[in-house]
Amino acid sequence: MLALSIAAWLGFSLFLFGSRYEAVASRVAPAPLLEEWPVTAAIDVSTVLETLGVDGREAYASFQQLDSINAALAAAVIAILILFCVERFGRRIAWRGLAVLPAGLLAAELVENLTLSQLIAAYPDVAAGSMTLLGTATRAKFVFGLVAFVVAIACLFGAIVGTVRRRSFDEDDEPTLEPDAETT
Repeated sequence: MLALSIAAWLGFSLFLFGSRYEAVASRVAPAPLLEEWPVTAAIDVSTVLETLGVDGREAYASFQQLDSINAALAAAVIAILILFCVERFGRRIAWRGLAVLPAGLLAAELVENLTLSQLIAAYPDVAAGSMTLLGTATRAKFVFGLVAFVVAIACLFGAIVGTVRRRSFDEDDEPTLEPDAETT
């Protein structure tokens, strides 16, 4: 399940960021897209949306829909990785709760994508409240993403250490003498 979810996420990410992202990002280069940094001023949003033009805004709106799918796949991979690792290092039921951390990442990403889609649809009218929500969602996405990835890496490390310790313990328990052999 873990390998399948990673393959699905990587395949979709390669499609999304290999073709769709470049089609939008190249229109505003060298400036970043709106979800790549916390938005704080109306001119930032208006300038980026103006620079994109009509076709670019349509491509950007389409990208947001696909980015939501990518976020769901990424959250699933992180949750499955955490659950897999927790099972590997002792099946402690209390640790399984860590698998909900990626839900915060997913929620923040969905709010960000929805807000961006609304800003694109409402252009040239840029609401200050939407910009505040966009900036907050973007910051929350980075925080939840960092926490979820750090926890997943810590769980992976714990699973590796637990596996190594169990194997070394199993090897130490093996008898060194054969049962029928006589001691001298």
